[in-house]
Amino acid sequence: AKQTGKVSGEIINISGRQRMLSQRMASLYMLKVWGVNDPQFKVKMTKAMDLFKSSLDKLMKSKMTTPEIMTLLKRAQKSFMFFEIMNRSNSKFIPTLIYKKSNDILKDMNTATGLYAAQEKKEKK
Repeated sequence: AKQTGKVSGEIINISGRQRMLSQRMASLYMLKVWGVNDPQFKVKMTKAMDLFKSSLDKLMKSKMTTPEIMTLLKRAQKSFMFFEIMNRSNSKFIPTLIYKKSNDILKDMNTATGLYAAQEKKEKK
């Protein structure tokens, strides 16, 4: 993205990074469930969630976002809501739900990243 200087490259990178963030949030949540007491846990989770949310907002506002991609982004947004709810809770731990939602985000964002990449290829032709 930096080499091309194109907005499309940045959008593709942001979209791809969302996949990694979904997995990071799930991993951090599991550490919380297992009672791992890392003083940096809350900081790491907050950073990952804030970055996911702001990146999702940027993708939703992008001119490259087609109606098909928007549908995927909205589904990822709904799945992300479970992370927000679970992160606030200190008592109810539902790891299977977080596992499912992180995989849903991973799949939706993988498809969206592919669609963004396909758009960039069309622009080059």
